[in-house]
Amino acid sequence: MVDMKISGLILCVLTQSVLASTTHFSIIKYDDASQLLLTNLIAPMGQGQLYLQADGILIKLERFSRVGEHQLRVHLPCDEFDVTDSLFYRIDDVTLTLSLASIACPPTQIGGAPRIIYQNGLCVIDPKGSTLWQVGMRLKELNGYTVYQNMYAIFLLNRESFIGEDINKMRNELMHCPSEELISSIEKQHAASLFKEAEKHRLKIN
Repeated sequence: MVDMKISGLILCVLTQSVLASTTHFSIIKYDDASQLLLTNLIAPMGQGQLYLQADGILIKLERFSRVGEHQLRVHLPCDEFDVTDSLFYRIDDVTLTLSLASIACPPTQIGGAPRIIYQNGLCVIDPKGSTLWQVGMRLKELNGYTVYQNMYAIFLLNRESFIGEDINKMRNELMHCPSEELISSIEKQHAASLFKEAEKHRLKIN
């Protein structure tokens, strides 16, 4: 009886080891020019789902494809994630996680660092040639709300600073900082969805 229990325990451990060795998710390379991430992916074949966990929000990604049996190619613009974010690949009952901490965007792509200016009781944003995402990141550091909430609040308050009121076309000009009341009124998942819809619309036009 003892031998049978030991054999069963060994079989269980071996089975778990085999299952662990048949799934894998890791970075091969990231090309910032093409905004493509190439990864090793050892997982069941089929139509899986890919998510980006950014700023505490799980966002479904659409622009990815399996390459052969063991690779995944993902369209992932450098200004849509940072080193604290992760990818999740789900298929059947398998979920694989990939940290993006090792990807560093080059300084040439980052542009100027936005400034938040406080003067005469007013708060003003100077983009300094940066992107809306970077401005949202800067405000997030100051107020603790998500990048998406900050970006959408900036857009709502400064529509005239966006060409054709297009959230993807921010002018490089001074803008008003959104109030905490406005930012907190925006549901974070809703803000993320709106930004992703705008991004999909931009890609279709281009």
